[in-house]
Amino acid sequence: RLTRVHQAVEAVIVKYSVRKIETRGDCYAMVSGTKWVEGDACESQVSRMVLLARDVARELLQLNKTEIRVGLAVGPISVTYIGTHHLAPTLCAFGTAMNEAASLETGGTPGLVHLSETCARRYVAEQAGQGVRLELPSSIPETVSPTGAVAKSLLLDPASNEFVVP
Repeated sequence: RLTRVHQAVEAVIVKYSVRKIETRGDCYAMVSGTKWVEGDACESQVSRMVLLARDVARELLQLNKTEIRVGLAVGPISVTYIGTHHLAPTLCAFGTAMNEAASLETGGTPGLVHLSETCARRYVAEQAGQGVRLELPSSIPETVSPTGAVAKSLLLDPASNEFVVP
């Protein structure tokens, strides 16, 4: 069953020119805007991640009746090899953006994309560049992560491309 989930997710990853960094069970860590992958343009990186989340959510809902949680953040990360097996080296990503995205995913709402405030602002700018008018809510709520950190974040319904105010 998990193999079918991985196959479905990885087919969508290729479509949106995103780089998979690590997989832990059913959790994926991915990055965009790195130019490691053909077609990975920085100008559309958040938009492509939102579309990827939308398509994966649809696919897994049909495949397993499973809803996913998604956390998106922008910022620099570091990637290192931690495995020594030459056929399947293990990558590990870390940094503030990874921690923030993981925290947003953990506290996220199934079926919605949880974006950091910076990521949401970038998404709105990318959408405007594509001629799509999207506005941030007048008030951006603060959320508390499982570690106790407080940050502003927004929920986006990828199906309607609208922000959801809880």
